[in-house]
Parts: sequence; C-alpha cells; structure tokens
Amino acid sequence: MIKKLLLLTAIISFAFTAKAQWFVGGNASVNIQNANIYANIAPEFGRRFVNGKLSVALSPFASYYKTRGNDPQSTFGGRAYATFDIYDGFYAVGGFQIESYKRYEGEGRKWQVSLPIGAGYRKCMGHLCVYAEVTYDLLFNDNSYGENPLIRAGANYSF
Repeated sequence: MIKKLLLLTAIISFAFTAKAQWFVGGNASVNIQNANIYANIAPEFGRRFVNGKLSVALSPFASYYKTRGNDPQSTFGGRAYATFDIYDGFYAVGGFQIESYKRYEGEGRKWQVSLPIGAGYRKCMGHLCVYAEVTYDLLFNDNSYGENPLIRAGANYSF
C-alpha cells in the first residue's frame, strides 16, 4: 500500500512539474499627498503548472498609512492563492489570507483571516506579465479591516 501511494505521489509530482515555470513579481507603491502617506509592498513567488493554466503563489505583504490628524496604521501578513486560466488572459482566482492590523493608538494588534475569490485579466509579453483582478472576501463582515471588493494590479516575471 505504501509503495502504491509513493508511486502515485511521484506520478502526480512529475505531472505537475512537467512544463512548469517559476515566477516572481508583486507590487510596491508610495503615495504622498497633502501630508498623507501610504506605502505598500507585496512581493509574490509562485509556480505555473498544467501548461501555464494553473498558478500557485505566496505573497507576504506590509502596508503603512498616515493621514493628517490621525495616528499611523500598519498591516502585515501573507496570502497563498491559486489562479486558473479560463480564456484568453481571463482567469479565476481564490486564496487564503491572514493579516495583522492596528487601527488606533492604544488598541492592540488584531488578526484577520480572509477567503478572497474573484476574477482577473493577465497580459503577457514574453516573460513579463501584468495583471489586474477583483476579489470578494467571503468572510468579510462589519468588523473586518479593509475594503470589499478589493482591486489588485501588478506584474510578474517568469523564468
């Protein structure tokens, strides 16, 4: 039984690594306007499978917000997600995200779990791909931090 399980695992591993591609990317931004500051960094590391139709990735992230007259806010965390190409650059996306945030002075850090699902569009030019997506958090409620739906955009490079 164990030999059959190991053989099946080896076959599945081989199937998923055939024609696989690693990619790195993400996004980073800084916005300063009228003494308001927003900074964000979210690298991503992943791999494409099944002739590039399925992608699996990890993305740690950190953000800092400071608006005039308010205490600074910061978030950090990570997400694991998968995308599946549907048709001609359009894809479905789903994942798991956990983040820590602190909204107000004196308030302790809180943790939030999210289950974002949605769709996006990816345009590749050689090894470079740019993307934009809209996701909706299935666990979002009145106590959640952030916005729903969420719009993301970025780029990644395959090698």
